[in-house]
Amino acid sequence: MATNDFLPFAAAGGANVLSQSDWSALAARLSGYTAGVASSAQINKGLRQSAAMATMLGQFITSVGGLDALDNSDINALLANFLTTYRDQSPNYVGTVGGTSSAMVVTLSPALATHRVGLMLRIVPTAANDPGATLNAGPGALPIKRLDGSAVARGDLPGGVPSTLLCIGTAWVLAGIAYSEIPRQVTGNLTFYVRTDGNDNNDGSADTAAKAFATPQGAVNYITRTFAAGTSTATISIAAGTYPGVAVQWTPLPLQFLGTGAGLSTIINNTSTAGAALVVQSGRASAQNIQFNNSTTAFCVWAFGSGAAVTLISCGYGNSLNGSVAATFGGSVILYGSGHVINNTSNKPRFLFAESNGVLAVDTDALVTFTLVGNPGFTSAFITVAGSSSAAMVNARFSGSGRGLRYLVSRTSNINTAGGGANFFPGDTAGSADATSYGSYT
Repeated sequence: MATNDFLPFAAAGGANVLSQSDWSALAARLSGYTAGVASSAQINKGLRQSAAMATMLGQFITSVGGLDALDNSDINALLANFLTTYRDQSPNYVGTVGGTSSAMVVTLSPALATHRVGLMLRIVPTAANDPGATLNAGPGALPIKRLDGSAVARGDLPGGVPSTLLCIGTAWVLAGIAYSEIPRQVTGNLTFYVRTDGNDNNDGSADTAAKAFATPQGAVNYITRTFAAGTSTATISIAAGTYPGVAVQWTPLPLQFLGTGAGLSTIINNTSTAGAALVVQSGRASAQNIQFNNSTTAFCVWAFGSGAAVTLISCGYGNSLNGSVAATFGGSVILYGSGHVINNTSNKPRFLFAESNGVLAVDTDALVTFTLVGNPGFTSAFITVAGSSSAAMVNARFSGSGRGLRYLVSRTSNINTAGGGANFFPGDTAGSADATSYGSYT
């Protein structure tokens, strides 16, 4: 045990010392004693105050720093031990954090009475924090925030690793960049889980309610803010159920939306935004075994922009106000698989749409089958291609019947069926190729 040689003086009850009011009024306190006789109470008061400060500093060195405070005239050693203790900031270091991952609790000695602005605290959480975690250091729980003022994300305070926090009075703020703000490098493919009883504050690491996301958008947002750009695929495994629409403005990794419900029981149904059930503006994304519906002003699936590349595998396409599958402004959509289902119950303008350098295509190595259910109607045409766009549909095969124009192509665009003939596409009205604007149907 460390030794403190600096001990209290005249600290006993009823000690022979001047009262504090008399000491404050004593002229000799300012000028010092002159020749003559000073009362013992006056002398003892000054000695006690000096001894009290020396005792306190010695106790700080020994109790907090675990170092000796020796009265051996070695001022340099005493100063070194004091500076070591001060620099270690041991009073504000807590190696054991109690509570839970969402409501952490630490106990300081002496106890923290108020949330003093500027106070620094270093803690070592037992386990990584939950999103929006709080910390109670004595006066009550305060939220833990990042430097930008947002709530901490899961794992911003890793388990077993010291984290430094600054008090701003109303919150504890992480000192430095949070883990969630540093994009992680990916060396292999990843899988994230979505289910209706999940939570978008989770990390999607397991197919359980405690870990899975509640929406595909929650998974996309997590991937976008968490990972650095790479070529590994991030699979978003979506359980049976109905989910809101998904917007992918940018993605650091290629995304694969995989419906795991039987048949087409994984449903993405956009009702709240004027977009699409799935809209991709930049990056690569694929979707498989998912039913897409959209009751707003756009499409079921939409590749929107020159950086957008969408692959669809055996999906379903229900009601939509503008069409089912669209590639516009340089976006591309390629369809694979034997099991696409066109099952809209009300008329829609079109099933396939390419505009402004959009590209539509099907697999060139295997047949891609489409089944029309219930004789759906198309008010524009089953497929519409315009504005320097193209549709390569050679291996497409259709079963079932539809109503409306079979195809419509114009303005320096082309639909290629490789000799499929005028009745290649579903419909009950002949298609139209506007040769005057260089629209061609092959």
